[in-house]
Amino acid sequence: MIAIEAQLEGSAATVGEEWAIKARTALKHRKRARSHLESRISTLRRAEHVATVQAQEVVYRARIDERRRAFILAAREILDAETLARIWARTAAAAPQAFVDGPITEAAHGMGGMSLAQARESGRVGAEGSR
Repeated sequence: MIAIEAQLEGSAATVGEEWAIKARTALKHRKRARSHLESRISTLRRAEHVATVQAQEVVYRARIDERRRAFILAAREILDAETLARIWARTAAAAPQAFVDGPITEAAHGMGGMSLAQARESGRVGAEGSR
């Protein structure tokens, strides 16, 4: 494009008007094509950036989940089953949308083989998660 502009400026007097018109038309076409190319490049760069950010977020969330699992395992080792049942009951009451997949069981959370409902029925935990 720069070469075409230089030719137009340098040879405007020596070359006929017909050539100048063709050169200007070619220059316009090149500029239009370049802007389309630049917009496509910027679209691809944005998509690449979004993919990178999403990949970083997946890694970040995996680290958070790993820390939560480690915390739960440590709590199981330190606390007794009754205290764990009360904690899980309070957690379920505070965020019921997180527990829509079913009752909390010993296999998942260490409550002596009882679901949360069974622990409530047996009197190990109250309706609000306390005794």
